Amino acid sequence: MAYLKLVYKNFAPKDSADFFQVQSYFNTYGGNTFAFPYASFDSKDYPSMVYFSNQMPFDSVSYLGLTAGNQYTYFQVLIKRNGIRIDHTDSVYIPKGTLGTYRVDYQHSFQ
Repeated sequence: MAYLKLVYKNFAPKDSADFFQVQSYFNTYGGNTFAFPYASFDSKDYPSMVYFSNQMPFDSVSYLGLTAGNQYTYFQVLIKRNGIRIDHTDSVYIPKGTLGTYRVDYQHSFQ
């Protein structure tokens, strides 16, 4: 196993349809497995990893969880901003027993 730090950046909703979500998963022999549930560094104000327009804006929110080591963790990024939908798939390689960080910025499609 390995650790994954997922950092959401710069969420500032302006439209009622604005939305921000990242799902992470890794490949297994039988298909895809989602990374284990994350703990928010600020679970009081941001207990979920899905953000809607009625939630508080933020500069940065971090989550920490487990993922597979010695392989890629993949990310399905969905951003709805000002009526425009951005879907993006990305990945990061995390060696076994280490911490990998993935940052995704609401103001840019990916980082």
